[in-house]
Amino acid sequence: AVVAVVGYACRGYLIDYTGLENAYPMFVALVAATLAYIVSDNLLQARGKVAIGEWLDTGRSYLTLGLQAALVLTGAGAAGMAGGLAGASTVFAFATVYFLGISPSVPDRQTLSDVWDFSRFSIPDGIIGKLYSRLDLLLIGWLVSPDAAGLYEVAFKLTFPAVLLSDVLVNALFVSVSSE
Repeated sequence: AVVAVVGYACRGYLIDYTGLENAYPMFVALVAATLAYIVSDNLLQARGKVAIGEWLDTGRSYLTLGLQAALVLTGAGAAGMAGGLAGASTVFAFATVYFLGISPSVPDRQTLSDVWDFSRFSIPDGIIGKLYSRLDLLLIGWLVSPDAAGLYEVAFKLTFPAVLLSDVLVNALFVSVSSE
């Protein structure tokens, strides 16, 4: 509900920034589905089911890629990119809840108070940390254009396997080299 209200209040800015008439529903679907997945995945990890969480995240990545490719190839464009991620996140949020073995329910007042006491400092810290980690993309989108930010993100994703491979090799070789 909060995402829908904030998105509605910012819908003009979203349309201007993205150049897409359907930016508001895309924003709401994308943020709500992603939040649902992240929260359920964090609960799964907290219950000690880390391996299941990793496999579900891998499955979500593959489904996201497949849905995005299918939707973009059928002409959905940017809506296909958002729809692919939102769809995969929704499917795997439900899968994560299944593996948790719980039924979601509305929290009582005491639970909300406990959550607020625990998270009132970690939420702003998380937001600032995420913004900082994506500052390059945000600045490119703001200073140049959303199109340039999109191209930067694609280039970043294409180079990610090389960065991952070199990181794995460095970690493996560092142990051998440091023991010499």
